[in-house]
Amino acid sequence: MKKHHLTCLCSILLLAALLVSLTVPLASAYSDVTRSAFPDYFDAINYVTDNGLMNGTSSAKFEPNSFLSRAMLVGAVWH
Repeated sequence: MKKHHLTCLCSILLLAALLVSLTVPLASAYSDVTRSAFPDYFDAINYVTDNGLMNGTSSAKFEPNSFLSRAMLVGAVWH
């Protein structure tokens, strides 16, 4: 009986985690990245910053139209 309860609890927790992961971010942490300005890249920018793969140039700016330096490229590839 306890094993059944544990299985149900794990199933509910996995379902909750799946539902949370499916939510689409409506806003970005960066003031220069909006869904209307970058519709193709908005989700990707949020993904790489949320998962620690890339950072913005400051806490408020990502600067998606700026040039990529060698150091930035090495940091992204090395990670």
